[in-house]
Amino acid sequence: MGSPEEVGGGEWRVYTAEGRDLGVTRFPPGFQPRIYREGRYYGVHADALGVQRVVRLEVSSR
Repeated sequence: MGSPEEVGGGEWRVYTAEGRDLGVTRFPPGFQPRIYREGRYYGVHADALGVQRVVRLEVSSR
């Protein structure tokens, strides 16, 4: 396992509950999504020292 800031983040493929592919989203390094609700991801972000915080990220389409 890498350092805390390397865990999570990256590209994630997103699907509907029915299995339809919605595409790829990117999260910042250290962010691990846990819940998606009403256009927002809730998850845990670990910084370089391993300190974890609960965060909310809004989803925008491009």
